[in-house]
Amino acid sequence: MVQIKKCELAGLSILILSIGLYSVIWFENKVGPPDVIDIYGNTWYSLGYDYGFKCKNKINGVISILSSLKNLIESTTKITFDEYINIYSKYIPNNIIELMHGIADGASVSYSEIFILNLFFDIYPDVFEGLGFGCSAFIITNKSNAETGPFFCRTVDNAAIILMEYWQVILRVHPPKGNPCIIHTGAGFIGPLTGMNSKGVSLFVNFVGADKTGVGVPMLISGYIALIYSNTTFDAVGLLNGTLMPNCTPHASSWNFGILDRFGNGAIVETTNELVNVRWSNNKIGWIAATNHFVSSEMYEHNAYLSESSISRLETIITKINSSETFDIIDGIKLLRSHYDSKLKFDFPDSRTVCNHDPLWSSMSAFIAVPKLNYTLI
Repeated sequence: MVQIKKCELAGLSILILSIGLYSVIWFENKVGPPDVIDIYGNTWYSLGYDYGFKCKNKINGVISILSSLKNLIESTTKITFDEYINIYSKYIPNNIIELMHGIADGASVSYSEIFILNLFFDIYPDVFEGLGFGCSAFIITNKSNAETGPFFCRTVDNAAIILMEYWQVILRVHPPKGNPCIIHTGAGFIGPLTGMNSKGVSLFVNFVGADKTGVGVPMLISGYIALIYSNTTFDAVGLLNGTLMPNCTPHASSWNFGILDRFGNGAIVETTNELVNVRWSNNKIGWIAATNHFVSSEMYEHNAYLSESSISRLETIITKINSSETFDIIDGIKLLRSHYDSKLKFDFPDSRTVCNHDPLWSSMSAFIAVPKLNYTLI
């Protein structure tokens, strides 16, 4: 059975689909759809406070898990939480600092807990080697029909599933400055795992294990800046590669940022702490894709652990899309649905699906962004 809820935000709409395993659609969420929460503020602090207050229970749940990992993280990295805050604060814009203070006060937790939570994805690979999040994603720039226009599809998988599956939220953010946006993320996180702003700029993030690590702007904050301040893919790329302000470089760790706008400009921004490379969609091919490794010649050598799963998933996407003269949203849904098709083999790493990693990982959701129509399907 399909339940559809449509929500409006400055020209943006969401379709939230909660669907059983054997449905003709792709998405199953065992704990039900995430909450959809509107957050408002005429200052960055008040925006954060509204977020923290409305998500208080979920944020406290996430913080309780983070607190249980505190000793492990500090003993493994030899860096205390207070030292992390001192090291990373200089890379974070003042308005984001204000936002985090607001979230902490609204949720009745400490500022340090919110700060570390928003740094979590950049430091936990140092504790749990090879673990990250994200899975498979592809951007269709000119193989879809004219009415639909360009779109992207992605799956959100995570090994730290207890942090994400039960505490995920969909935020409709009304900031004091910049673009309103829809963000799919975890409670207490500032930035998106996936999102779209009111100008149609859409963004996803996939973790990459690379050898160039260091300190810099945390991923969740880079993604937030890119959504809030971008009107086109070119703006987002400029923010992520450091040529526009507020500067998102150096990046704290390694990621594939996927970006698409309503004009069909698609790009994958490959980042490490020291390097940024941009892969642009070739309109003759009509698409671009990313999993959990770098593929450009400039960045390939910096893959610290290159999994067979990531390579296999990317090959599957390439094969499926290239075999179709046209590729529309229904085709994208079918490809994402291979997460849950019980007729397909899942004998890692040989199964030829867009999700063939081992049982440690779990799928949170799938996300489709349709910038021209300002629609997201989650």
